Amino acid sequence: MNAALEAADIVWFDVCETLFIRPLVEPEHLFDLVGARVGIVEFKRRRIAAEALARSEAAARGAAVTLDGIYERLEATPAQRDLARRTEYRFELALWRPVPDAVASYRAVAAAGRAVLGGTTHLPAGFFDELLALHDLPAAPVILSDAEREADGALSQAELIARHMNVRPDRVVPFAEGPADDDDLADPPERPVTEGIASLAYGLRRIGGDGLGGACAALGFEIAGPALAGFVHWLGEQARRDQIDLLLFCSGPGMALIRIADGPYPPLLPRYGYFATGPAAILLAGTHDRNFDARIELFMAGCHGMRAFEVLEQFDIPVPAPFMMADIGLGDDVVIDHVTEPLLRRFLSAYRWEILKIARRNRRGLFRELLDLGAGPNMRVALVDLGWDGSLLESFIHTVQDMIEIEIFGYSFCLLDTQESRRRQGLLNLKGLLSRSSLPPEQLAAIGANHAAIELLFTPPHREIIGLDDLPGAVARIESGKGYGSERLEAVSAEISEGAASFAALFNTFCARAGFEPDPIAVCQPFLAVAADAQAVAGPVVAALEVPATA
Repeated sequence: MNAALEAADIVWFDVCETLFIRPLVEPEHLFDLVGARVGIVEFKRRRIAAEALARSEAAARGAAVTLDGIYERLEATPAQRDLARRTEYRFELALWRPVPDAVASYRAVAAAGRAVLGGTTHLPAGFFDELLALHDLPAAPVILSDAEREADGALSQAELIARHMNVRPDRVVPFAEGPADDDDLADPPERPVTEGIASLAYGLRRIGGDGLGGACAALGFEIAGPALAGFVHWLGEQARRDQIDLLLFCSGPGMALIRIADGPYPPLLPRYGYFATGPAAILLAGTHDRNFDARIELFMAGCHGMRAFEVLEQFDIPVPAPFMMADIGLGDDVVIDHVTEPLLRRFLSAYRWEILKIARRNRRGLFRELLDLGAGPNMRVALVDLGWDGSLLESFIHTVQDMIEIEIFGYSFCLLDTQESRRRQGLLNLKGLLSRSSLPPEQLAAIGANHAAIELLFTPPHREIIGLDDLPGAVARIESGKGYGSERLEAVSAEISEGAASFAALFNTFCARAGFEPDPIAVCQPFLAVAADAQAVAGPVVAALEVPATA
């Protein structure tokens, strides 16, 4: 706190600029929210017109503009006016948030009995009394002025406060710090074109996450947070509709989803848990002597450019001694291509009994893991993943169908419009938040083209889990030996998850207090606006993962 504030008899905090903020891109976007809730046709237009009329009439009379006065002029029935006024008041109370940088100073000044709230607003003083109590801030006198009367030569805010508090005007000092500039909302050079709940998803950037630091945390708050908050609300809708008993949050967005679901005011969800097992482990767990020959082609998928030992290692299958591999023509220097592919196929077929040992180990581990997560007979279980084409769900169903009697659903963040995706959506209980039914074809295609960067945005806190071992007391997860180190992955993932959870906490608090059910796609707008831009989606992640180890 500076010397002027320390020396002042009264420090006044502007309720609309310095102590509290309504985190919307534009103030009138509040009316989109209210209109959606009360169901009045063209509510936004009517509400803006009513306020303009109220202000015009108040200026002519030299009177104050009030919320009641505005709603007396709203083009609606008395019952509609009353419902909309009460809804707007409740939404305002849920929306307004303390500005983090001002809170400590306010507490200190209020504790000394020197704080006053002032400003120009149509909201009553009692609103700010409620707002202070809601956010556990100490009470202080609320002295509001009216802009129209000031324009006609009425007292300034400082003079008005001085009169009420019985001090000289020069002993009243305004607290000058304020929230982030509105320009921070825009991705240069344009402000976001948005409305309604998407305006809140952008507007929360003006507050940011308390105590967050680092580029990955900011990315989590601004981009991953809206995407996952929208996804969680969509998951709640789908789980209720499908009467799901258990959600399995898969590697990728899984840990961030856990943080959000464990946070304040999440949407209603069934039981959930983190399912870290990767596609290689699931594929191998579903392999047995009756389907082994058919599975060989799946083991070899994408093998061109690899060496035989790498094909085995990606499934945690023990590799024969180098001299043995060299003797059969698959030594460490032999790269798999169309010429050597038949040799690899014959080798895998001959090596089946060693492969099936690991398959049985994985199957035991997977069964134990599902039980530990709460799966049981006759349950409805949903696999929640990043998505793309439903391949993980299909593999999971084939593996688990003979293991435990459950009905399996798939909930993906994004399902691309590909032939395989359509085939699986037709055969399986598979749905996606972002899909051909919710996005234009060109936007969905652009997301698919940038899928590698989006996967980095949802970096898991570990390498891929390629094997499971049912050990006494717990299931051991076996990580791949490839990729970024686990410690670095964990640090980056934790930072992104922290940012995303911080966003969701603010967003879900509004939804709960306002009783508002958001449109999940609208919540995702900050993510969708940059989803085709690899640098915007994952630039900070790449930079953090590739920092030299000595740094």
